[in-house]
Amino acid sequence: MSPDTLREPGASAMARCLAVQERARPRTAWARLVGRSPVCEDALPWYVGAVAERAVAARLRRLGPDWVSAAEIRLDDHGPPVELVLVGPGGVYTVTTKFLQDARVRVGSLRLLVDGSRMPYVRTAREEAARVRTVLSAPPPVPRTGHPAPPAPAVAVTPLVVVVGARHVESVDPPPDVVVLRDRDLTRWLRRRRPVLEGVARAIVVDRLAAAASVPLVLTGRRAPVPEADLTRPPDAEAFASLRRQVRAAAAVRGLWVSLFVLVAAAGLGYGALHVEGLLGFTD
Repeated sequence: MSPDTLREPGASAMARCLAVQERARPRTAWARLVGRSPVCEDALPWYVGAVAERAVAARLRRLGPDWVSAAEIRLDDHGPPVELVLVGPGGVYTVTTKFLQDARVRVGSLRLLVDGSRMPYVRTAREEAARVRTVLSAPPPVPRTGHPAPPAPAVAVTPLVVVVGARHVESVDPPPDVVVLRDRDLTRWLRRRRPVLEGVARAIVVDRLAAAASVPLVLTGRRAPVPEADLTRPPDAEAFASLRRQVRAAAAVRGLWVSLFVLVAAAGLGYGALHVEGLLGFTD
């Protein structure tokens, strides 16, 4: 099994971000001095997408051994891969992650607004869940042994839209079939689901997804099979981690400049106030 067949959350976004970054001009000395972000404009959507997906995946790992997930499952040759499928005692879920830094999100039954603009996130999540539902409801494939495989248990596939970085999320009239929630509420919400999949049924669901996927699945979970160490991370993960460190360093530099500006401005205002008081004769 080659590393290219393995996927972890955010792998595609990381790869595309780095591919665009390779074509970007390096930052000048002045850009480094003022703390300009190393991520170019064209790579920024892929960068924030990868960061958000990896942040959500880190939260999901806290669920424990009874929950497994598989990222970027390609179920056919035509449609895009499903971002993340989660299977556990509480059922089957598709997870769509959206990084909406400082945005105001309003969730209604017919639309989802981000800073007043209508976004198709609910529709996309619903379509992903429908594709997974089709796979699980289809007749099971006949293995080479000739013995029919057990059918997947009848279980709903619930689409989740997980919002990362938003300033405010308001659910006015949420859709009945799609759940929109913050990343910080994700694990708590999942733990509160009523158990609907026991061990054997859960294993059958995972096997059906693995059989339908065009590449081998990598399941994350404490008891899930773990590949060899050099295959558990895509080859560009270290490069992306280095880029994240550069982004944090640039943000720290900008913070220092802002602090310096505030101190200089405060000192200037203080000096100006004393000068005015002296002119008006208010000082001794």
